Amino acid sequence: MFSKEPGVAETFLTSLLVHQQGCEMTQLSDDKSGESVSAREAGDAAGSLKALCAQHAPTGKIESALPAGKVMMMVLTLPATSESEIDGMVQLQAEEISPFPPERTCVSWEKLEEHPPRTKVLMALTARKELDGLQTLLATQGWLPQRVDVDILGWLELLNAEAFLAADQDALVLILQGDNSYVVAWHKGYPCLIRSMLQARTFSAQTLREELSMLSLSLDTDFDLTDPQTLQIWFDGDAPDWAAESVEGWTFDLHPLDQLPPLTLGLAQRGVRGARMDLSPQIWKEEAAKRKAQKKILRTTLSAGSAWLILMLGFLGWAQFRQSGLRRIQKENRLNAAAVEDVQDLAAQVRSLTQFTDRSSSALETMLMLAKATPGSGNLVIEDYRYEKEEGITFNGTTAGDVQPFYQFLEDLSTAKQLRVKSYDLKEGRRGFSFQVEAVWSWIQEDEEEENP
Repeated sequence: MFSKEPGVAETFLTSLLVHQQGCEMTQLSDDKSGESVSAREAGDAAGSLKALCAQHAPTGKIESALPAGKVMMMVLTLPATSESEIDGMVQLQAEEISPFPPERTCVSWEKLEEHPPRTKVLMALTARKELDGLQTLLATQGWLPQRVDVDILGWLELLNAEAFLAADQDALVLILQGDNSYVVAWHKGYPCLIRSMLQARTFSAQTLREELSMLSLSLDTDFDLTDPQTLQIWFDGDAPDWAAESVEGWTFDLHPLDQLPPLTLGLAQRGVRGARMDLSPQIWKEEAAKRKAQKKILRTTLSAGSAWLILMLGFLGWAQFRQSGLRRIQKENRLNAAAVEDVQDLAAQVRSLTQFTDRSSSALETMLMLAKATPGSGNLVIEDYRYEKEEGITFNGTTAGDVQPFYQFLEDLSTAKQLRVKSYDLKEGRRGFSFQVEAVWSWIQEDEEEENP
């Protein structure tokens, strides 16, 4: 399917979405008219993407989105403060709830409302592998998204623009698109809850009633949301079977999704108004900046022509002069480096001797240090302890109940001047958590920092 508004100017933003049914995109012009071009191709991801590229290649700034089913989303209430401080708080919250390692987690957020001293933000996190898959697919056509949104936010943008949601309205919305099912609680102009409702299309009426009852209880408890009686249902294809049945206490307001503009238009409109949500990894942004710089250099080179050649000749002569000066400086540095290394070796030897004269690093003092750092509740027990005079200590233990005593123990241990925690391993068991901690003497870390400034 392909649609085009008349008189479209040069494209400045392309919203591209890959989903189970194929690919679709919307391009917005660079003038104030908001004119757009939308296209869609059905089929497998790779094939539909290639066909879409053949008929209408994306230009301008390229943005994409992940399905909400692959993203964890949560509304947070935080202090009203600067973006950098909010970003830090969101990162800490993400580390606590993310099931993925921090280095494999991508996190973003955007502000929903602000009433000092509080502000509400929508946090989203996903596994890096989901973005890697999207990058691999789009890279086959030479594209790299400059922003990655979440598809459900595009639907909410359209519903709000088409007046199906309002700033002073509470609403409960169920979106059924292919195998994806999302329920959204809308409260005073923003989503207060976004949740994936797996296999909602195949629910029985009884299962749906139970799910909605549990959801209503959660909304009443956590958000003080007026108990909704109407469920807006937006669906593609045929309406679900339970939509024709009576579910006690609920009224269904049914709408086909094709009653709305394309999803990519909603995502593109979010991009135009500067939506902050962006799950793309930092390395993508660096690559995009690199590509932009390369294009700028190429345009400058082509327009400069002969002037560029003259400048390059001058630059090469200057570079040779600089290179000769650099070689001279490097030679001097090599002569000085030997003397510096000798001094550093002597300093390291002096510090290594202090471990034998300083009683604060003895086995007994170290055990006393661990005992002081151990919480007094008895929930944390050190079961195995290994002391190495020249290296540090390694110990194992367990903690009952939650993991908080262990993190408190690490924080208290970090105040010791003699030791620095090098690494730890925490594993969950039936009755609590087991852990192993490796700590080294402070003088060892100081030597490493001097050797690798």
